[in-house]
Amino acid sequence: MTQASFHYPNRMGRIMLESMQEVMGRNGLHNVLALADHPQLSDNYPHANLEREFSFETISTLQANLEQAYGPRGYTVYSYAFVHFDDALVEHLRFDD
Repeated sequence: MTQASFHYPNRMGRIMLESMQEVMGRNGLHNVLALADHPQLSDNYPHANLEREFSFETISTLQANLEQAYGPRGYTVYSYAFVHFDDALVEHLRFDD
């Protein structure tokens, strides 16, 4: 099986992109999306549902291109965004139970 075979729920992808935008700004996120060959996600985030359509491969590509664009310090920015992603995910899951 390849990474493309595995998918996160759309909601997780949306929260991740929103968190990255919060930390890097809109232009920063657009730059990373363009480098990652995912410009279609600019201003077109996945729906906030639990359909498993946001691929692991997309996450990996975004992470690799974030580091390429911003260097090792970019990982720090991303880590901060991911903390927000975790917090937001916990909040969503808490209210969905």
